[in-house]
Amino acid sequence: IMEKMTQGFNADTADWRYAAVMPTGATMGLTKGMNAGAVTFCHQCHVSGEDNDYMLFLPEEVRKK
Repeated sequence: IMEKMTQGFNADTADWRYAAVMPTGATMGLTKGMNAGAVTFCHQCHVSGEDNDYMLFLPEEVRKK
């Protein structure tokens, strides 16, 4: 889960908060919260979408129109 937070929340993630939820419903990790290290991989992947505010999208040719 990605949530855009207010400016200044976390410069390391461009103010995005990431959370991961396990199949049981338990929270695996939360940026700047419980077990934050478990979700650092989220932003490491989303860095490739820097031009789109770190959001990743399917290529245009496979998006439903």
